[in-house]
Amino acid sequence: MNDVSVLYRLIEVAKEKFMNNNADIAEISDPNRAMKLAERFGQVYDDSWADSFEILTENKIPKHTTIMLLLEMLQVTCLLVSQKM
Repeated sequence: MNDVSVLYRLIEVAKEKFMNNNADIAEISDPNRAMKLAERFGQVYDDSWADSFEILTENKIPKHTTIMLLLEMLQVTCLLVSQKM
């Protein structure tokens, strides 16, 4: 082996150890990495939550009750989706 191939091998080993033991490093191809999940929940808020909140509170349902209802619906949805995976 020459010096360059040894150096590349050391870099690969160091990269593997760093990536495998570091939960803060996300695999860019992972569709469930933190940034992608944040985008999805942002879309839920923009597309559904805000409209639902407005409709429920306009119908005299207290804000706290509305929030708890929407939260429960979100949790049930996440549970159902995770069971299908």
